[in-house]
Parts: sequence; C-alpha cells; structure tokens
Amino acid sequence: MKIYTPSFEELNFCYELEKSFSSNSEDANEKGFFLPGASFKVYEDLHDTGYIKVLSQGSNLVGFVMVVPPKHQILSRLLINNESLIWFDSEQLYPNVDNCYWIAKIAVKAEFMRFGYAKALYEDVFENFDGLTALTATAVSPLRNHASENFHRALGLKACGLFLSGTKGELTNIVNILWRK
Repeated sequence: MKIYTPSFEELNFCYELEKSFSSNSEDANEKGFFLPGASFKVYEDLHDTGYIKVLSQGSNLVGFVMVVPPKHQILSRLLINNESLIWFDSEQLYPNVDNCYWIAKIAVKAEFMRFGYAKALYEDVFENFDGLTALTATAVSPLRNHASENFHRALGLKACGLFLSGTKGELTNIVNILWRK
C-alpha cells in the first residue's frame, strides 16, 4: 500500500470515483455516497492549493482523500459567518480557520472496501495535520448516509454540529452532520 500526491492526470481517477458513488444507487446505505454537484475544477484547485492523496495497492489506484487546508478561502466561506451552521457545543461557535482543516472527500473503490484503506487515508491526513482540528461532514437529508456516519464514529470523530448546504444539482436544502477530531 502506498499513499502519495497524485499527478495531475491521476486527478481524473479521483473525480470519476466520486461520481460513481450516487445517493440513488441500491447499495448507497452500505457503501456511502457523495451528493451531486462536485466539479473537476474543485479537484484542480485543491491539487494546487490544498491536499489530495491517492492510495495504491500494487499498480491499482484504490482510493483518495481531499482536504481543504487551514486558511483556505473555501474553509473561510464554510465556517465563518455561515448562518446555516449550528454548533452543538458553545466553545466552538467561531472556529479559527488557521487551526482547522476540512476533509472534503474520501472514497475507496467498492471492491477494496472494508480492508482499512479509508482508515489509512484518514490516518495519513491526521498525521500530516497533527495538532490541528479536523472537520468533515455527512449528509443526513435528503438521504441519510449511514455508512459515512458509522465510519466517522469508528474513527473517533464526534458530531459537533449541523449545517445546511445549498442547491446541488436537483437537490436542495441538504442537511449535514458536522464532525470534529
């Protein structure tokens, strides 16, 4: 197993893998899903300004993780003055974007699930951003992503809030659980 920064050409693998996880698929409850609306431009931007790692097993690309690093403009937009963000604990009402990062995407090909690859990707992120607060989200509406919720709980992340994301394709008013480590 090898975790590394992908070449620009390997970004397409990440984008296509994300698109393969649909909230409409029959196995979305067991395997998790991404909501529609991501663009390849976000991958390009975070390749240059963020943190994307792929995991390979032999010659196979297996999965990836995408992180919005501290101080990034996406993180500021998401966390600062976001009226749809409700924190469960009052100590974290206004997070310091200098000291936290956002795990925006993580995915592993279906045939490689349940072998610890997603956990390995998260552990790599935690190691690279040691001492900072990790934040991520899981959809709870219009369809609840139980696989993602269970995965984040198993990694020791704590639910710390809720937020409403805007329109994504045909979906509107998507409620998300906010997780923190």
